[in-house]
Amino acid sequence: MYIYNTSFMVEAPVHDRWLALVRDKYIPFLKKEGFDRITLSRILSPETAGQLTYSLQVRVAEIPDYQRLDGELFAEYETIASGLFDGQVLHFATLMKVIEE
Repeated sequence: MYIYNTSFMVEAPVHDRWLALVRDKYIPFLKKEGFDRITLSRILSPETAGQLTYSLQVRVAEIPDYQRLDGELFAEYETIASGLFDGQVLHFATLMKVIEE
């Protein structure tokens, strides 16, 4: 089992629109594509005080699932978001392997 984690740093002026996009469009899109173990979290560590930072975690069973998610499916988000938020939302992705649950 793997977790594809994407962290987002969202500027306040676009926060509500960005959150609506992720909740109402991107997560349902991922679920429709067969990814049903998804967690969206707000990061509240002292390092992110005053920032709007989120983690979107998608659990995937195999590396080909990750590659599809990272390639074609995340590209769908990037295409939409780049036109709407123009640099006001930064993100980076990390792949993690689950060792124990």
